[in-house]
Amino acid sequence: MTFFLIIAFALIVVGRLLLRKSLNKLHNEYYRRADERGCAERYESIVRLYNSRDPRVLETAYMEAISCTKAA
Repeated sequence: MTFFLIIAFALIVVGRLLLRKSLNKLHNEYYRRADERGCAERYESIVRLYNSRDPRVLETAYMEAISCTKAA
């Protein structure tokens, strides 16, 4: 029984690490794109304001950040 608990715990830990890695990769991609458009600081401040690493929140922050460059 403890063997299965150890395996379950290991799967949870590995799953969370993989999730964090994919979210960081997504954040870095949005940051790079925002930097190319000259609004990386705005993207970072919006991400900090939302205080979340949810993929939908990252996309929303990116869209808000680049919206300032469309009019310019």
